[in-house]
Amino acid sequence: IVYVLDESGSMKYSMTEDRKPNNNSNTRREKAGDAINSLTNQLASNQNLDTRFSLVAFSGDDNYGESAWDDAELLQDWTGSASSITNKTKPRSNGGTNYQAGLRKAKELLKSSRPGALTAVIFVSDGDPTFRYDSDGATMGNGSSDDWNYNLDAAITEIGTLSAHYFFSVGVGPSRNYQKLKDLKDAAPLVNAEN
Repeated sequence: IVYVLDESGSMKYSMTEDRKPNNNSNTRREKAGDAINSLTNQLASNQNLDTRFSLVAFSGDDNYGESAWDDAELLQDWTGSASSITNKTKPRSNGGTNYQAGLRKAKELLKSSRPGALTAVIFVSDGDPTFRYDSDGATMGNGSSDDWNYNLDAAITEIGTLSAHYFFSVGVGPSRNYQKLKDLKDAAPLVNAEN
């Protein structure tokens, strides 16, 4: 399982409103981390499964002069240790949302998955994409919207070569903020649509 987790600035907002809450336990970051931790612990404790996990975090920032392809980071390489994942599922929140960056990093991880293993990507975000990469890896976009779907299209192009058996997109926070997650899920090239 590759978790691809949004760490954009809005992940520190309330689950119900687009503003920073007074109570940190009700942030999108906390709730997303709790859900990932619960699933990870359940799968790791199942004696009938030999599950390996990895964790990618993504955001987006168009600061010029920074490194190319740098809007996603590997927080945990493949591991069978649940605690190696659960200790890292609530990263700092900053920047915009670059779906493409998270998917690109997930694709790299899938290339090193165990031969013959079933693979799943679980993509978690609270917002529509506001950034993308250009052909040289520089971050493009305005950080606040995707009116012409350029950012979504870049993510759809990226997911077009994703080789996973299963792909899930999970929205956190107000559903009006992540309407493009379904488009992302529908673009995943899967053998069976129900996956």
